[in-house]
Amino acid sequence: MARGEDLTHLPSVAEWVDFARPALTGLLDIPPKDPALPDAVQRHVTAQLMTLRGYPQIERGTAEGQLSLHGWFYRVDTGDLWELDETRGVFGQY
Repeated sequence: MARGEDLTHLPSVAEWVDFARPALTGLLDIPPKDPALPDAVQRHVTAQLMTLRGYPQIERGTAEGQLSLHGWFYRVDTGDLWELDETRGVFGQY
């Protein structure tokens, strides 16, 4: 997505990217090699979790133990995965 690659051969991925694009507008302006990009994406993941928790259905599901939310940051180019530790507010490699 950040590189603007042609995804016509991956229609499901292209559809997901098109759906996500409006929420990621500010992030897409950051060049893929910019060292600030991972931090910006991680802040976005954290903000999205906060937004999700604002929905009554999500709040109810988590309160009842039926649902748990996790924030992950995945580097497609390296395969590295980080998970948000919400207690500490930091991402750690998974």
